[in-house]
Amino acid sequence: MAKSQKYSVNVVEQGDKTWIAKIERQITSKKKVVSKQQEGFSSEAEATTWAEQELATFISAQQTSNKRHGEQRSIRDEKADILAEKQETAKFERKEKARARALGLDMPMFDDSDDAEQE
Repeated sequence: MAKSQKYSVNVVEQGDKTWIAKIERQITSKKKVVSKQQEGFSSEAEATTWAEQELATFISAQQTSNKRHGEQRSIRDEKADILAEKQETAKFERKEKARARALGLDMPMFDDSDDAEQE
């Protein structure tokens, strides 16, 4: 039985002298789920060979998918960070404008011409 962190190969004999190869994923320490299986092998060696090859292909595809999703996640997180920063800056500027108006200060760093055009 070959092992990786989450996946393992399990070969079981059926009653009629054929073999079943299973690729199992360990969900918890006690629970496993069959991710892929093939029946009808004439020997244990044949079933094991198929399972080992499929496991390598399966893990490779999973790694490619994980990498692609990781890249998409990092792009999405960067966009969210930029948006949050813009919102924080806008909020700060609004608070400073309100504070300046309340104090009756003329603050050149805030241009009120934008507000006049919008009204």
